[in-house]
Order: sequence, then structure tokens, then C-alpha cells
Amino acid sequence: MSEPDFKKQAAYQAQQTNDPIEKLRLKCLARGPAGIKELGRTFKIYDDNENKTLDFDEFYKGIRDYGLKISEQEAKAAFQTIDRDKTGSINFDEFLEALRPPMSKNRIALIEQAFKKLDKTGDGVVTVADMEGVYDHRKHPQFVSGEKTKDEVFKMFLANFETRGNVDGKVKFSQNEKIKN
Repeated sequence: MSEPDFKKQAAYQAQQTNDPIEKLRLKCLARGPAGIKELGRTFKIYDDNENKTLDFDEFYKGIRDYGLKISEQEAKAAFQTIDRDKTGSINFDEFLEALRPPMSKNRIALIEQAFKKLDKTGDGVVTVADMEGVYDHRKHPQFVSGEKTKDEVFKMFLANFETRGNVDGKVKFSQNEKIKN
């Protein structure tokens, strides 16, 4: 599907749904395939007090400034759905997890295969030790320049998969993903 067709389809689907999160997600995607990622950047900009959370006013201002045409009522409904812990604010992880589209069963199976390939010890946890022989650190620019050691490059790679601020060099496979049928 071409990008213009993708945008049109997302815009059309956004008009058809009453689910506040789905509407917000589709309005982001109507801006293009990277729309959710771009809104994530906006999230960081509108965190006025830099506490890594947004209250409703910051959230709604960010959505409007990002160019999403969504009513205040729709924004409140989305905000309340995202704010799972009911603190009156949403953090970056809650925000992106709510907007991330469900993955297909095939995609989850593919991710599980990749995880098993990385998990050399088979203990259900991918660590720096598992990375040896699986991820080639020697061509990483920061290793080549001498800025990072092999273990530091491995830790940087693993950090891409760690969530909720829990960066401990250990990645576990989670099947708690939203699944699209």
C-alpha cells in the first residue's frame, strides 16, 4: 500500500470508530506511518515541568499543536483510558503502549523466534553474555572508534528492548502484547 493510500485509509477509519484510543491512533497514522513516533516526540516537548508525565492540559495542548483534530471530549476519553493507574497524568510508556497498534499472531511468532535465537542459554532472558556470537559488535561505529567496549555495545543494543525505565541488561520475552486477530 502506498503512503498516500495508507494515510487515506487511516483517516477514513478514524471517522468510523468511537473508541478514543483507536481514533487517536488512526489520526496519528493518517499523518503517515511514523505518526505515532512523531507524537511521542511531541509528548516530550509538551512535558512542561519535565517530570516525564503529562497532565490533561499538556496532553491536549500537544495533540492540538501536533495538528490532530480531536474534540476536548474525545481527548479526555483517550486520556482517561491511557491513565491506567488513575493518577491524573500519563507517563511516556503508558502513552506509547496505548497507541501502539496490536501485533498480528504471525509477528509475535517471528519476534519469539528472534528472541530464542538471541537467548543462547535458553533461560528465557537475553543478557550481554547471550549476545556473544549472535550480534557482531566489531562494526559498530562506537566500538570502531574506541568510544565503547564490546559489552557496552551489547548493553546499548539490549537497552532498545527494555521498557518502563528498567534498563538492567536483561531482556525477557513478554507475551502480554495486544494481539490483532
